[in-house]
Amino acid sequence: MTKTNGAGGAPEAAPALVRALTARDMIAVGINGVVGAGIFLAPATVARMTGAASTFVYLFAGALVALVALCFAETGSRFDRAGGPYLYAASAFGPFAGFEVAWFTWLARLTSLASLADGFAKYCAYLQPGLDSGWRRALLLCLLMGGLTAVNLVGVRQGARTVNVLTISKLAPLLLFVVAGAAFIDPGRLRVTEWPASGDFGAAALFLVFVFGGFEVLTFPAEEVADPRRSIPRAILTTQVLVVLLYVSVHLVTLGTLEDVAHAATPVSSAARGFMGAAGGVLITLGAVLSIAGTQSGIMLTTPRLIFALARDRMLPGWMARVHPRYRTPHASILVQGAVGLAMALVGTFEGMAVLSAIARMVSYVATCLAVLQLRRSHGPAPFTIAGGWLVPVGATALCLWVTSRGPDGSLLAGLAAAAVGAGLYSLCRRGGGPEPPPAG
Repeated sequence: MTKTNGAGGAPEAAPALVRALTARDMIAVGINGVVGAGIFLAPATVARMTGAASTFVYLFAGALVALVALCFAETGSRFDRAGGPYLYAASAFGPFAGFEVAWFTWLARLTSLASLADGFAKYCAYLQPGLDSGWRRALLLCLLMGGLTAVNLVGVRQGARTVNVLTISKLAPLLLFVVAGAAFIDPGRLRVTEWPASGDFGAAALFLVFVFGGFEVLTFPAEEVADPRRSIPRAILTTQVLVVLLYVSVHLVTLGTLEDVAHAATPVSSAARGFMGAAGGVLITLGAVLSIAGTQSGIMLTTPRLIFALARDRMLPGWMARVHPRYRTPHASILVQGAVGLAMALVGTFEGMAVLSAIARMVSYVATCLAVLQLRRSHGPAPFTIAGGWLVPVGATALCLWVTSRGPDGSLLAGLAAAAVGAGLYSLCRRGGGPEPPPAG
């Protein structure tokens, strides 16, 4: 895209994004995308659904998301443009499929923001009662979302530095919790005496898909990553291995040291207080606050790049693809993400929004798994290719569909309604002269 230089009439290149994100930055972004409120709140939710068998649910959900992550790694190695799962689906199945996947992906990130915001307020209220309700909660979330929006507006490096600092801040107390708590685990609390019903197991697994998910945000800013065809697959796989090990370890310590985990409002902090004293509880709470803020920072860094990609490909109004001439950031899409995310954060609750986010996320997961097979047929082997032929993408697709079928009553109807809204938006876009399908990788 060019514009005319008013002084001499010569064409002048429009501002473009810069490849400023390193492989280390991307791993930090990935960890921030996954390790958020869920690691601190999920032990209670999953234990309430499945009891001592909750550890096996963690392992099942971790394996499922790992299979999906392999599919994202393969498709991600084909592209160096922003867009992630939208780009993969559009290249494999056409612009309508791409738009629907983008729509659900954005819904997943918005509902994730709302869920995280509720968890952020709850843990802040552990330190200062009253911050999780009324005008204090609203002010707290306005300050959080406003600050993260401002940081990401002034440059991708500034956003990445914020993510890197918050990654270290969140991992240190969690690692201390695991190491210190391992000696206090009561093996009897981990013993499974009754296996949960398949419906409860599936519902808990669906919830954990939200908890373990988020690695897909690594694919959104591919246009600002150095050597994305290699960096992104490596970052996806490294992130997923690290976070599954961390989540399972934190859950085992919580389940093995805390009585009545299922009814604890802040299970990890409560467990830490039991074997580390009051100071330990405060330390873990501070870690939770920083962890949630870090995940939200990662969403604010990556998700606007999805909006940018849609607008650039004429699937959204063109002004959303504007790049700031000084900061070289997609400032219009960042402002849109910040405003809509804040609105949903003010009304969202953790568990409700988490389930909605998981269901919306499944659309992009299934589409990316199927895109692996289609892109292999149409474009040959990828730079990074999953071993085992069709087994991983087909197996991941089947497991995703089974877990989705375990969702709460009305979730399928809500999904169909969201798809209908997406189809309507796509139709409006076509009347405006678009969309323009992206080039295949």
